[in-house]
Amino acid sequence: MGHTELGKYVVVNSNGKLAFNGTQIKVQDVLEMVAEEMNWDQILDRWQGSITREAIAEAISIVSQVFIRKVEKPIERTRFGKYIVADPKVRRGEPTLDGTEIPVWLVLEDVAYEEDWHTILSERHVDNPKEAIAEAITLASRIATQNGSIELGKYVVAHPNNHGKLTFVGTSIFVQDVIKMVAKEMNWDEIVDKWHGSLTKEAIADAISVASQIFIQRKQKPKERIEYGKYIVADPRICHGIVTFNGTRVFVQTALKMVAKEMDWDEIIWECHGSITKDAIAEAISLASQMLGQRAASHQEEDAA
Repeated sequence: MGHTELGKYVVVNSNGKLAFNGTQIKVQDVLEMVAEEMNWDQILDRWQGSITREAIAEAISIVSQVFIRKVEKPIERTRFGKYIVADPKVRRGEPTLDGTEIPVWLVLEDVAYEEDWHTILSERHVDNPKEAIAEAITLASRIATQNGSIELGKYVVAHPNNHGKLTFVGTSIFVQDVIKMVAKEMNWDEIVDKWHGSLTKEAIADAISVASQIFIQRKQKPKERIEYGKYIVADPRICHGIVTFNGTRVFVQTALKMVAKEMDWDEIIWECHGSITKDAIAEAISLASQMLGQRAASHQEEDAA
C-alpha cells in the first residue's frame, strides 16, 4: 500500500497516519512513551527492534516542524496547556514555555538529541520542567495529527481519503501535480487559473516549502559523494554534505526558498551569481516533487490503522 515519505524513517501511511517506515508502528504511540520519560532502550525493546533511536529522533523532529508550521501566529496571547503559550509579544508569537522565551521547538530538539530531562531546562528557571517537557511532546504530537489528517503546512495536508498523498487543504488537488507545473517555469497566475481558484499563490509557496523540507530531511549527509541528478549532489567534502548544485556551494534549499517566494528564475540565477541554470532549478523542484510522490510499491505490510 502507498505512503509518502517525510524522512528516512517516518512516513504518512495510506490511512493518513504518521508511522515508521516498513512497520505498523504509529509515531504517536511511540511519542506517548517518550512523553512518559520512558528510557529509549525500553521503547526499542517494546517494539522488538522494529525501530531505532535515529527513527525516534527523526519522528520528534518532524512532529516539531509540523506543530510549528501548523500553529498560526496569534493576535493575542493564547494558552495551549498548563506550560505552553503563544504570545505575539514574545518571539513574534511562536509557541514558548510560559513565562520564558524558550521556544517549544528548542525543547523538542533537545529531546530528539536524547538529552537528559534533568539538564534540558535545569538552568532556565522553569517550574516543573519535566511536566513542561512532557506537555511539549504530547501537545506537538496531538496537534500535528489532529482531525484525522497530517497538516504539514497551512495549506498542505495528508488526508486518509487520499491514501496518504499530499493535497491542498479543502481540495482534492495533489501537491505533486502543482509542483510539476512550477518545475516547468509555469506562471503562477496560470497555475491558479488552471485550478479555477481552488488554490492560491500562498498555497503554492507553502507546497514548495514543504517539499523542500521533506527533500532535505530525507537526504541524509552522505559518507561519500552522491549525485541525485545532473545538477544536484551531496558531497561530504562540500558544505558538510548538505545538498548543493553540482560544482557550487549553493544550497538547493536556498534556491527552493527563492522559488517559493515566486522570484523570477533569472533573478534567482542572478542571486546565485550565475552559478546555476534554469535547468538546475527545474531539476531541484522536480526532485523535491518526487519525494512527495514516492510510494512503496513493494511495501507488503498493511499500514497502521
